Amino acid sequence: MGIKISDAQQKQLDALLGELLDAHASGQFTNAEVVGVIAHILTAAAIDNGDEVKSWLEDPAVIKRWKDDTRAHRT
Repeated sequence: MGIKISDAQQKQLDALLGELLDAHASGQFTNAEVVGVIAHILTAAAIDNGDEVKSWLEDPAVIKRWKDDTRAHRT
C-alpha cells in the first residue's frame, strides 16, 4: 500500500536527502554509507514502516545518531 507523507514531511525528506548528499560531497561519509542509509529509509517505506520513516524525517536526533554511529564504526 505504501505510506503517506504530508507536504511538510516531503520538505523534510528533501532536506534530509540534501543533507546526506552534502555530507557525501564534502567527504564526511562514503558513497556506500549514504546509499546504505537511503536504502534503509526506502526499505522502511516499502514495508509500510511509517513510524521508522517519520522518525528520520521528524526527529533530528535520528540523523545525528546515524552520523555518530557511522563515524564510530569505521574500520
